[in-house]
Amino acid sequence: MSENLDISKVPPNAVDFEEAVLGALMIDSSAMKEVATILRPESFYTIANQRVFEAAINLYESEKPIDILTVTNWLKINGHLETVGGVYAVSELTDRVASSANVEFHARIIQEKFIQRELIRISAETYQRSFAVGADVLDLIENASLGVVKVASMLNSTSTITTSEQINEVINRAELAASNQGITGLQTGHTEIDKLGGGRQKGHLIVVAGRPAMGKTAYALCQARNMAVNGSSVLFVSLEMGAVEMMQRILSMESEVYLTRFRNGEITESQWRFISDAANTIRETKLRIVDDLHTLTAIRTEARKMKESVGLDAIFIDYIQLVSNSVSGRSRENEVSEISRSLKLMARSLDVPVIALSQLSRAVETRAGKRPMLSDLRESGSIEQDADIVEFLFRPEYYGIESTEDGESTHGMAEVIVAKNRFGACATIPLRFRHELTKFTDWNEQSPQPQPSSMRPNENFYEVDRDDVF
Repeated sequence: MSENLDISKVPPNAVDFEEAVLGALMIDSSAMKEVATILRPESFYTIANQRVFEAAINLYESEKPIDILTVTNWLKINGHLETVGGVYAVSELTDRVASSANVEFHARIIQEKFIQRELIRISAETYQRSFAVGADVLDLIENASLGVVKVASMLNSTSTITTSEQINEVINRAELAASNQGITGLQTGHTEIDKLGGGRQKGHLIVVAGRPAMGKTAYALCQARNMAVNGSSVLFVSLEMGAVEMMQRILSMESEVYLTRFRNGEITESQWRFISDAANTIRETKLRIVDDLHTLTAIRTEARKMKESVGLDAIFIDYIQLVSNSVSGRSRENEVSEISRSLKLMARSLDVPVIALSQLSRAVETRAGKRPMLSDLRESGSIEQDADIVEFLFRPEYYGIESTEDGESTHGMAEVIVAKNRFGACATIPLRFRHELTKFTDWNEQSPQPQPSSMRPNENFYEVDRDDVF
């Protein structure tokens, strides 16, 4: 392999076709409809041709005619006439073509040459950056892959979905909702939450926020488990707890054996059978828990790898404030803003729901009633802006609130406060939080009685360390 990337060759170009397209636009203004979604000024190889097309596209967008006089006048007003070679050079372009009959075909050739040049540029940049001392390999891969994906999208720059196709998709979704009790996305396992949002939808960013000890991790892990058991491929990125600890929680949920039993090793023979069955169930799923992805670059890379290998239906991230990005020197607020925006873009580009956990500010603790609100989202208002859905977790009994306004006991109650829902209503939904399993279930779902063989005398099965609940 050559030690140096040869960039001395003339880059791919099609100047003759560029001049033919520009000439066609000036003899037939309607030709712009054929090329406006294919070309942009930078698609052209020479600066002169870029400026002429810039003039033509600006005239088109202003609904003005495109001809030699209007193009020349625009170039003169914007100080580019001399750059393109003067009035004569503009008028000469119309001599390059007899009609606009093949303008779309010519435009696609121009775009293909531009794509080739972009691939050369990306390769050269990657080549040079790879020699830098201390270069981050994941950053190199991410930048190169993003560049290639962007270039690949240029091949399909025209809209591929018609109005009729869009209408058909709306109807298909409505039919799916009708046949599945309104659920068109991934089911969380919580009936009322699924009804409110139709399940977790592709391309959505769902933010689950709460103060420490409200159960954010348990809530997310329950949903990840439910999706995986139902056949979905799920990536769970844990930035706070180890992957083995997370799997321990899942096996506790699945087997209904208390989490403290796993930690203490006080497991009966019958409970081992439950654990074995639970382990076999989880082994058959496509749930991947990782605890070593600390940057956006690493998360995106792992998500793409998983999507290509076994598919990807949902991503969970625990939690936003622990994610790092590769840009240094920014304020923490700006960094979190960039992270939340990137998570939304990741949801769109991978076409999966991204469920991201978030901390709340201490302002909640000073408020009467302790219920969170959108302004409590920690370090960045952009989280609220970027999220399609914002859910707050609130456990009244944690704050010593023993009953609801209706006099109902709050023992084991957790409220999911849907404070933002871009595609539906907001509401407060009660769930049951089973402390002994760090597990959420529907409020009206009956919890099984404690297993006597697993209990020590005088043991309170609801008693867990505060650090056990996140």
